[in-house]
Amino acid sequence: MRVSIGGNELPLTSTAYQPAFTSDLSGAEWTVRAEVRVGAVVLVLEAPDQSRVGVASVTLTSPGSGYTSAPTVTFSGGGGRGAAAEATAADSVASVTIIRSGYDFSASSSVVFSAPASGTTATGTINRGTTVWDIDAVTYGSGYTSVPTVTFTGGGGSGAAATATVTGGIVSDYVLTDRGSGYTSVPTIAVTGGGGSGATAKALGPERIDTVTITDGGSGYTSAPTVTFTGDGSGAIVTAVLGDTVTSVTITDRGRGYTSAPAVTFTGGGGSGAAAEARLRSGNTQSENLYWGRQALYGKQLLIEIADD
Repeated sequence: MRVSIGGNELPLTSTAYQPAFTSDLSGAEWTVRAEVRVGAVVLVLEAPDQSRVGVASVTLTSPGSGYTSAPTVTFSGGGGRGAAAEATAADSVASVTIIRSGYDFSASSSVVFSAPASGTTATGTINRGTTVWDIDAVTYGSGYTSVPTVTFTGGGGSGAAATATVTGGIVSDYVLTDRGSGYTSVPTIAVTGGGGSGATAKALGPERIDTVTITDGGSGYTSAPTVTFTGDGSGAIVTAVLGDTVTSVTITDRGRGYTSAPAVTFTGGGGSGAAAEARLRSGNTQSENLYWGRQALYGKQLLIEIADD
């Protein structure tokens, strides 16, 4: 006697009582058992315990560092197979590096980041300097027989100090000896004494860009965005720096047959230190198992053949 379902033959003989074959139905190992009872064949559908079947999610326990691209995620152990996931790394702006601070930036100036192809645009704020960072000579004057006094006034801060250099009766240069602190606008410089007249100078600061604070790193960046500035100011050169950590893990295949959570391993991507824990999902209930079993068998032909072998 032979018994087959949809072309899948059960290894059944006329003397066997509980032969069975296994078919992968709805992602689970199902057993269709044919029992010979008083000259009749009875098919019994059974599903194994699926209380722990596949990986439901992965929780990052450490983002690691130094990743320039997404690492590969692998699962090992746990008694199952087939689970797969993809990591996302460095898709948001972490910081802005100042290469040149520029000049004449006012409190109304703002920073603008270019948008990613998909995702959200990063935002930030400009932090201007609070110190005097240089002095420019405007006019050199004449008749100086000794070094004049350089005085800073206004600007909301204090402590800035400088000395003048006299060459051939003119004030040829200034050396900033103390940048001061707390300046919210450019202080005024007065050059007095020294036996001469006419020398004037201009303070530089705090209208330069000191730092840029990221208020929203955005998402979806695959390369560093362009950074520009609006409003007053010019001459600043800065670059955006993307984050270098693993930000998320997305399950692409839950796998099956796991009896305990598998280990999660990150490899590649140029970084190190990322770690995560897998959590298993609950399997189907017995009624769900039976439903999917019926769906899998629906429309398939049952063939019972009496044969001599």
